[in-house]
Amino acid sequence: MNKKKSVTFHKLSGNLKSQITIFIVLGIVILIIFGLMFFIKNSTSEIVLEKKINKIYGDFLSTTGVKEYISVCLDRVTKDAILLSSLQGGKIYDYQVSGGYSIGSAEDVLPFNYSGFIFNVSYGIEKPVPDGGEYLSPPFYPYSGRLLEDPFNEHITAGRYESVFGKKKLNMYNRYSSLTSLCNYYGSNYINISGAVRTCETISPINDSIQEYLTVFILNRTRECINFEQFTSGTRHNITEGNISASVLIGDNNIFVTMDYPVVITLKEKPPSVRFLDYTSELNIRLKRVHELAIHLIGSGATENKYQADANNIFFNLTRDDPHDCDINSINQPCIFPGMSVSRVRDPCLSNSLCDDLDWHHSHSDIINITDTSSRIDGVPLTFLFAVENRAPALNNTRDLNGRYFLNGRIEVTAGDNIEIFALDPDEDDLSYSINDANFIDIGGGVFTSGAVSDYLNLIINITDNEGLYDYQQVDIIVN
Repeated sequence: MNKKKSVTFHKLSGNLKSQITIFIVLGIVILIIFGLMFFIKNSTSEIVLEKKINKIYGDFLSTTGVKEYISVCLDRVTKDAILLSSLQGGKIYDYQVSGGYSIGSAEDVLPFNYSGFIFNVSYGIEKPVPDGGEYLSPPFYPYSGRLLEDPFNEHITAGRYESVFGKKKLNMYNRYSSLTSLCNYYGSNYINISGAVRTCETISPINDSIQEYLTVFILNRTRECINFEQFTSGTRHNITEGNISASVLIGDNNIFVTMDYPVVITLKEKPPSVRFLDYTSELNIRLKRVHELAIHLIGSGATENKYQADANNIFFNLTRDDPHDCDINSINQPCIFPGMSVSRVRDPCLSNSLCDDLDWHHSHSDIINITDTSSRIDGVPLTFLFAVENRAPALNNTRDLNGRYFLNGRIEVTAGDNIEIFALDPDEDDLSYSINDANFIDIGGGVFTSGAVSDYLNLIINITDNEGLYDYQQVDIIVN
């Protein structure tokens, strides 16, 4: 009897387990059905919402003309950015646009009237500081010995580099180039490939570059020229602009700008939805080529084997000569391309009320103008300006006509011999000579012959430019 009851109990227990399993399966099926229904409902709602937003967005574009308006605005501000930067030595200042360069003092720039507008032109070449390490004061300025077109290499050959120049690269007439770099270190032209050649010759690690100033100008001025509210007034839905982003890519012969302009659409009790207006603006402007020309004309951007340009070679004429070193694989690659020209505006601050805040020295700074007729903005050739701080002239070692040089020493000559005084100015300024307070004007290209020597002479030879910057020598001449 007990055994039968036990069997019956086990049978009932098995049936109960089967029923529980069925209920669990049914519960899972019901949950899946409800989940699917919820998912389908939400998906359907999202599709409906997406279609509604797309309809609102399409109607907004077609009825307001905002897309065309932004495109015109981008083209205009891109041109303005390039013009402004080029006329100011690559810089755009913080008083012109938020995020621009902050001028430290009045002497950092040179005010210049160009086509009736005033621009603050930044410096590309600064004068050397006397006794500032590698530079010497008169009478040894700019370095010990006679004037050489390539003193670095000649003294290396002579084995005198360490004792004469110290351990730094020699820049005779320039502290360092102060010309604004072309690109940012991690800007749009950056190539994140090991061993890849950068596409910009000069790069700034601190965002002080033409690329940076173009970008901040385009972003800020695009926001200013578009009053987004004028396109959304009267609309039944909440439409706003998002955070605009822009990128400036500088090519050899063009400038390519891309901009993402987000439009944010918000419906009641729904999360905002974003649509992007993508814009591009491309100008066939050889800003990169023009900037490379400026860097090579200045010269301090060249490698140690290239000392041919204005900051390093007193014989180099910035407006006349081409350094021919604009290809790392060739020393004969021209820097001045067809359509480019270089000219100088002398002393634009003299007798100019714009420069009242500048000291006398900066009133003798010059403006270098690089014009490219093959790069035009609204029909006007691209003009790139940079300032050159006035630098002192240099007096060569005085010599007799037999070629014997003497500096701050004695030399014996024969009665009737002539001595030659030769000086150069790095800015090609007119020079005035004086010998023992007797003044002479150089009108013949830098050579003055003193005349017959007939007695013992103690000469102090002085050379000055229009500002009064000078170099001098003291020479004792003994007549046989």
